[in-house]
Amino acid sequence: MGDLVSRIRSLPEYRTAKTKVEVRLGSLKNKLGKLAISHAAYTNGGYDVARAYYDNGVGTVAYIHISDGDLSKLRADGIGNMVVLGHIASDWLGINPVLRELERIGVEILATTDLH
Repeated sequence: MGDLVSRIRSLPEYRTAKTKVEVRLGSLKNKLGKLAISHAAYTNGGYDVARAYYDNGVGTVAYIHISDGDLSKLRADGIGNMVVLGHIASDWLGINPVLRELERIGVEILATTDLH
């Protein structure tokens, strides 16, 4: 997981942001596993969405932010990794450059869209 975090941190918008990319659940030493980046105008979905990802084989979830209450519940569950990218830098940058960087290093990207 450390490689993912360092590559995202190297993007100029994240490198100069006041908020820093942080591992909020798990450790930089943990294996990444499958990665889900939940980044959209609807915000992240908090505990319930992260838990659904973990329950369905995702090892790491990246959010732009998470409440302390939701993070505490996830920690109590003792599963998964959570990377918080930071709200302002993520909104300013958008998700496409992050996805391009991940593709560049060999991560397969499967994008989904809410059709509602």
